[in-house]
Amino acid sequence: MTIRSFLIPALMLLVALAGSARADGNRGNYVDTEHLDLVMFIPPAPAQGSRAEADDLATVLREQSGRKTPEMIYERFSFLRYAKGLGWRWNPESLSASSRALFDRFNDDVASAAAKAKRKINRPRPFVLSSDVEWAGRSKVGATGKGGKQDEAIIGSYPSGHSAKAYAAAFVLAAMIPEKAQEIFARADTVAWEPVIGGSHFPSDSTTGARTAASVLFYAAQLNPAFRADFDRARSEIRAALQLE
Repeated sequence: MTIRSFLIPALMLLVALAGSARADGNRGNYVDTEHLDLVMFIPPAPAQGSRAEADDLATVLREQSGRKTPEMIYERFSFLRYAKGLGWRWNPESLSASSRALFDRFNDDVASAAAKAKRKINRPRPFVLSSDVEWAGRSKVGATGKGGKQDEAIIGSYPSGHSAKAYAAAFVLAAMIPEKAQEIFARADTVAWEPVIGGSHFPSDSTTGARTAASVLFYAAQLNPAFRADFDRARSEIRAALQLE
């Protein structure tokens, strides 16, 4: 099967999945994540034992050796944290509830789709593959006690959900504010690299896999009238807040 013959039905599937989102409360907000299989759209992860995997691991170890502190604790991704890091003259916390909800809803779609792909691909984490990798983890564990090293070890590594959410937010913001696209994606690159330094993800999890996953989901979301309506409202508010109108 050629790439073209594969992509046409795959894109048709995305259209159908976007249109059916919200028809069922369990199917996602803007994209029907219950039926979307990201594995159809993202490049395969480097094979175990391959040169690409070895290079991935070497980069993790190199990044860890360059840390300025013994531990590099990274926070769970949130749009507000991401937006504050842009350093613009605005307060993202002052956005209306409907504008914040756009990012929260899309963030949930990305998290759900990425988690499903990770379970299917089941790539071992760097700290599982090599005892030389130091797991830095997160500074906040859930109320149930879940979210530590043991729990993370059983969750697939590819693609990185943390990084996919950062890139998804970047795609949305860059579409709203194309004048600032370069700095928006520079911020996403920084956030996406955090779990590589922390030993939780390989570079290919956080770059190729995550960015491709985010772009697929952003494309699918744009096909949903509900997303477009929410996007237009949030775009007007954000551009006004940045005095770009």
